[in-house]
Amino acid sequence: MPLSDIEKNILRNHVSPGAQQIELDTLLNNIVKQTPGATTFAVGAEATNAIAVAVQLNDVKGGGLAEKRECLIWLSDTAAAAPSAVAPSGTVAVTGGVVVKEDTAKVAQRVLSGADGKFTVTVTEASAKSYYLNVSHKGRVSSQIITFA
Repeated sequence: MPLSDIEKNILRNHVSPGAQQIELDTLLNNIVKQTPGATTFAVGAEATNAIAVAVQLNDVKGGGLAEKRECLIWLSDTAAAAPSAVAPSGTVAVTGGVVVKEDTAKVAQRVLSGADGKFTVTVTEASAKSYYLNVSHKGRVSSQIITFA
């Protein structure tokens, strides 16, 4: 959400004229970094019943975050829906980030991304099944389908 004219005037009154534009630009850049954008996904090919999904957390302009962020991930049967009642038959592993807390075994986890805003989730499933990988980052939910043959 952009700054209102009143908020900009308040900032100008508290900053010297020569530094106003630099300060305002810095403030706006910080706001952009703190406002989540759509998460991007790259789904790998199935190999030995496992599919790796690379996840990138982004800012509102679509740029990749260059810092660690906590988010909630879960598997569901439809996009942005309740967690799946049936967990995958194999493992769910997170690399490039850290599982902070597993809320529901192999279904829902709290993850801390790597310093580059990235992590990878590898899901192993022996049967022909589809899941959606959902990521909630600061209230914004993004989903990506994962289909096992």
